[in-house]
Amino acid sequence: MRTIYFHIMVDMINISLTECVAGTWFERATMTVILLNCVTLSLYQPCADVPDVVEVADHAIYAYFAVEMCIKVLAMGLAGQRTYLADGWNRLDFFIVIAGSVAYLCSHSLLINQPHARC
Repeated sequence: MRTIYFHIMVDMINISLTECVAGTWFERATMTVILLNCVTLSLYQPCADVPDVVEVADHAIYAYFAVEMCIKVLAMGLAGQRTYLADGWNRLDFFIVIAGSVAYLCSHSLLINQPHARC
């Protein structure tokens, strides 16, 4: 009986996530975050101190893209036909999120309390 209940709950969650991903508001929110990311990238100056607002926005944008990827993977599946990695744009998003995760982990675990490189 627990197995049936578990499968029903998983199916309900999958249907909810699929409807979420297919909704126009989800795509609009993602496009808004992409535009916000373009603005923060235009404010970035490599040899200057990054303002706190830009750094916080950068972390929030990364978090949004990571959550978006997780929702899509849960709704669509990861690999195979008609899944997340079947679409070229999603493969690009996957690479960017994974690369961002590796960069974040490296910068926060290997370089703790070390001064940042300057130009």
